[in-house]
Amino acid sequence: MLLVLPTLFHVATIAIAAPFMPTNAGGSTYVFTITGPWGTPTCQISNSQVLGLEEILAVFQDEATCDDGISSTHAFTAGQIAITETGLAAFVDGGGYAYDGNGTDAFSRHDYLATVDVDSEIDRRIRIDWSLYASGLGSVFTTVKRLGNIGGPSDPSEPIFDIAVNAYIFPIIDEGIEVLRMPAGRWRCTIMSTHQSHSGKKGFQQGVAQLEHSVTVVALGDVDGSGVVDITDLLAVIGAWGACNTCLEDLDGDGLVGVGDILQVIADW
Repeated sequence: MLLVLPTLFHVATIAIAAPFMPTNAGGSTYVFTITGPWGTPTCQISNSQVLGLEEILAVFQDEATCDDGISSTHAFTAGQIAITETGLAAFVDGGGYAYDGNGTDAFSRHDYLATVDVDSEIDRRIRIDWSLYASGLGSVFTTVKRLGNIGGPSDPSEPIFDIAVNAYIFPIIDEGIEVLRMPAGRWRCTIMSTHQSHSGKKGFQQGVAQLEHSVTVVALGDVDGSGVVDITDLLAVIGAWGACNTCLEDLDGDGLVGVGDILQVIADW
């Protein structure tokens, strides 16, 4: 039996006029498959890889397969955090299956973890488009958080973006759009995916854990992140007029929606 997965669109790494400069990266992958008894397996394959900046900015993938003629297992993983002309584009795609023909154990697992640190030299406004999918015993998550000032000590803040799905047999799909302020500083994007498949557990014979998300820089005056600064953004600022510490309409982040924010919308019109 073959596991059929959705096709993901992979964004190539682009270094021209990128708003973010990568400064550090780290991560790892692991794939494991086994058929037959744990003590005396008929097949056992495992691969692990430490990921650096080069592997994470490019698409890195790995897989392992066992098939002893009675049982078959497969685990795979692929992922990337790309620097693009408009921001960041990340994906991770992982999963596998475990089937047996006579009640003998079969098992597979994958893990993928990657982080990229970037410098953003000015205050920005970003739009994050995200989609996550998991099934079987699969989990996937992604975060974006500030680490501190450029050239300064580590001073991590709570993530401005933090989303995860954890499946238990039944598929889970989650997607959405967030428009957020991104103050100047050092930032980290993290993506993670894992699954386990077990032939003897109903509903766990196959699993998937996937995500895609993009971080797109938009104009400061683009309140709704639509890519166009127009009357909708102006009306949004007017509608939120007054004191507001967390409003997205507070374009300059001074805790007050006022004349300065109106002028920012007009400047970016």
